[in-house]
Amino acid sequence: MIRDEGGSWIEDEQQIKSIVNSFYRNLFSEQVQRHDHVHTRYGFRKIERDIAETMIMPISTDEIKGAMFDMGTWKEPGPDGYQAGFYQDNWDRIGDSVCEFVHHMWQHQSDIGGINSTDICLIPKVDKPEFVTQFRPISLYFFQPERGIRQGDPMSLYLFVLCMDKLTHLIEEAVHNEDWIPLPAGRAGPEVSHLMFADDLLLFGKATDKQMRSTMNVLNKFCDISGQVISMEKTSILFSRNVSRLTRDSLISLSGFSETFNLGKYLSIPLLGHAPRPRDFQYIVDKVKAKLSGWKGKHLSFAGRVTLFKAVIQAIPMYTMMTARIPKGCVKDIEKIQRSFIWGDEEQRRKIHLINWNVMTLPRQMGGLAIRDLYTMNRACTMKMGWQLRNGDNSLWCKILRSKYGRGSIDERTLTIKPGDSHIWKGLVQTWDEFQNGERWIIGDGTQVSLWNDVWLAKQTRLVDIINNIPNNALAWKVQQLVGENGEWNMTLIESLLPSHLISNFSSVLPPHVENGEDTRTWGCNKAVTFTIASAYKLLRGFNENGATTVWKLICSLEVPERVGCFAWQVAHETVLHVLRDCRVASFVWRYLIPATLWSVFFGGDMAQWVQFNMVQARHDGRKSWPKTWATACYMLWRWRNREVHDAEYSRPTNTPVIIRRAVADYDMGLRSQNPEHYREMQRRMVQWQRPAEGWICINTDGAAKERGKIAGSGRVMRDHNGIWLCSFSRFIGEATAFDAELWGIFDGLTIARRQGYQHVELQIHSHNVVSCLTNNMERNGLCILVRRIRSIMQENWRVVIKHVYREANKIADGLASLACVTKVSLSLYEQPPTEVAQVYHDDLIGVSTPRLVVL
Repeated sequence: MIRDEGGSWIEDEQQIKSIVNSFYRNLFSEQVQRHDHVHTRYGFRKIERDIAETMIMPISTDEIKGAMFDMGTWKEPGPDGYQAGFYQDNWDRIGDSVCEFVHHMWQHQSDIGGINSTDICLIPKVDKPEFVTQFRPISLYFFQPERGIRQGDPMSLYLFVLCMDKLTHLIEEAVHNEDWIPLPAGRAGPEVSHLMFADDLLLFGKATDKQMRSTMNVLNKFCDISGQVISMEKTSILFSRNVSRLTRDSLISLSGFSETFNLGKYLSIPLLGHAPRPRDFQYIVDKVKAKLSGWKGKHLSFAGRVTLFKAVIQAIPMYTMMTARIPKGCVKDIEKIQRSFIWGDEEQRRKIHLINWNVMTLPRQMGGLAIRDLYTMNRACTMKMGWQLRNGDNSLWCKILRSKYGRGSIDERTLTIKPGDSHIWKGLVQTWDEFQNGERWIIGDGTQVSLWNDVWLAKQTRLVDIINNIPNNALAWKVQQLVGENGEWNMTLIESLLPSHLISNFSSVLPPHVENGEDTRTWGCNKAVTFTIASAYKLLRGFNENGATTVWKLICSLEVPERVGCFAWQVAHETVLHVLRDCRVASFVWRYLIPATLWSVFFGGDMAQWVQFNMVQARHDGRKSWPKTWATACYMLWRWRNREVHDAEYSRPTNTPVIIRRAVADYDMGLRSQNPEHYREMQRRMVQWQRPAEGWICINTDGAAKERGKIAGSGRVMRDHNGIWLCSFSRFIGEATAFDAELWGIFDGLTIARRQGYQHVELQIHSHNVVSCLTNNMERNGLCILVRRIRSIMQENWRVVIKHVYREANKIADGLASLACVTKVSLSLYEQPPTEVAQVYHDDLIGVSTPRLVVL
């Protein structure tokens, strides 16, 4: 059913087809005479010659194949019924024919005819469409438009942008002629005349008759030359509060547009001219309720509800959170609905919520279910905007905020809020302190970073926060002023200024140098040193690796069905030993599953000790698969017990141990069939150190990190093609990761080898990540300066090759790195093998091999 233009309902199929067909024929039929060309003061930039030549070149077979494989695999087919996936899967057979056909069409364009024909798909624009205007046409290929741009045409996106750019030229010309007065964003901010997104347009101007006449003149001229027509029913005017009623009426009369008091929502986000109110975001609550209303939660297990919630419901508010601060009342309403769904509450019956919501929002490694805390997540999304603003993003919104609220510079460490400031700016300022706690500087030349007020050492701490007596003459110092005349850290000066426990951190930072480039601000809360919402969320919640425990790590890594994993998680939070272990029926099953030698340990201890034994100790005793068996047995014992209690006709199976083992084996088999790459066979190989080619030297490097990265060291050893010891070094780095430490080992090794005049060097490294970082132009871990220095050394006038080796072939470097963590000496030189690695050196000389399991 559909309504015609008069509002009457039409049910006849043929009449409906006629209405739709007529509407789109009229919509895309030319009704006005167009001018062929119009000159404007502003125009398009000229295409560079090399780009122009590329555009007119004949298409190649690779381009045709690339275009085919860039198509959505199973998008809507044409009238012939074939989708792009058919051609992609059978390219080896039909690729030549497709390429021949396309080449023919390229040379004989008149033959293209109805090749692009496809079916029309009408997508509703509103929840309950009634008129044909409330549908959006997709793949509109059957029409030959005389006006506008055909939707679905591969060139439509580019053509549309070009056309709308001409409207921009017309507006800019009017602004230049002072006929159009744009809206200034602050006293020194950018002036905004218009915003465009696809076919949506926002125009800004002064509320005067002259401005309105100029606006209508520009729009009419654009419609005249493009064939477009203004949609009057979709166009409205929003006035600021200080525009008088008389002026409003005059401007409405001149334009013919209607007045609106609310711009509504755009791309599902409310366009607010005031501070957010709960009713502005009620649509999110309604959307969550609507999504849940179609699900029968009572028919889902706890694991099923958690999985569905995290995959669907949890994502609903995220889109809005990216640009708006949702009021706390609205957040509480959403979380209340979420809790009710997860625990299976019914309309007239609230079930017991067994575990506190705050616990459930913890990471899995800390005993939670990794459910997002919405209020904190909203703040993390706000911090993303702060990161863009802080790092010089040239987006229009960043320019406006900097000019309107920066009050000097966004680099200021303390930002202020005034009563009239926008809610976006207030949200940014409210998270500014936490945001600055996540920042970290990578030292380049050291001229921009404050020695005391910026975070630049390994720890996420400002020196000003931990040092009380800073000399007055040193308050304005930059990091560069800690460098001595020799280009190294001035340790005498550093030791006079800083406490001893911070001195070791300087070993993990390259001294400032002009070759390092400028200082770089980075995000210090993840290894990639790039801002992510996830890392900001962890920072706000105070999550770190130290809070994780072995038991929870193992529970969340169990390779069992999700319902079993969730039950194991609940068991670890509860005290149900009397049901799962100590009752007569349960203990009978356990005695069949575990050897008698472990009975006394298994049946002793409290709940925490029992979980600890089954998840941790049993693995160490050589029963690596036992945690899966234990979790599955707990789940099945619980399920059998519940069915006996609630179903009088049910009787528990007699061969329960066999059923439990079979369930574990069946699930393992399913995992192997779905992920064969993850379960590839292992083969035992004999690994030994490999000597370099004659005339080359070999540098083995390694890094070690102890006590969760609080102590790190690097080691490297240099040997010739006969395996003879040339020299070795170990460096104590302080607080760093093993990855960081290994990069330091490589840097020191190459630097010394270069100084000693070697021309052919083979680097043997056992870390895949380090090899990838140096060979694939990757930069990570905040050591981009160090990585660039290593690459620069490698590209000098000598030959350096990188070779990945197994750890068993890198034992000396590994031992030297561990030795550095013990001695804690900044840099140690060994002209002869130290005692700790002497035996390994001897084994390498005579070619001793070590067995290793490798994936086939």
